[in-house]
Amino acid sequence: MSKQAKWMIGILAGLFLVAVLFADVWTRSAGWFKGDRIKNPDCYILNMTSMNGKDSHTISAKAGQTLVLRYNITDGRVNVAIGQENQTPIYEEKQIKEARLNFVVPADGDYIITVRAKRAKGEFSVRLENAVDE
Repeated sequence: MSKQAKWMIGILAGLFLVAVLFADVWTRSAGWFKGDRIKNPDCYILNMTSMNGKDSHTISAKAGQTLVLRYNITDGRVNVAIGQENQTPIYEEKQIKEARLNFVVPADGDYIITVRAKRAKGEFSVRLENAVDE
């Protein structure tokens, strides 16, 4: 094999390696969601086959209503925050795994549920219960 052919093979191998590394870095940082996602006025459900990135949903609630939080994360990392905009969250947890929790809504308003996931699999839901009479 000639010196020029060896040089060309080396260049092509280097370009291939750079492309593979770029693809790996891109897929690690890019957001994606595979699974089922439901965003209704009274619930937010994620059945994650695979999730990487951030997702959020807003539920309007009245003081005294209950937010029912359920999750079972089987793989990856998931961080969750629930609260009103520009206020301290009523719930915030990192690297959640499994829980069944109820929160009484302290004040009328829009509550933002934010989920940040890294290569996550599992189930997550928030439901609004105990309708308050107007």
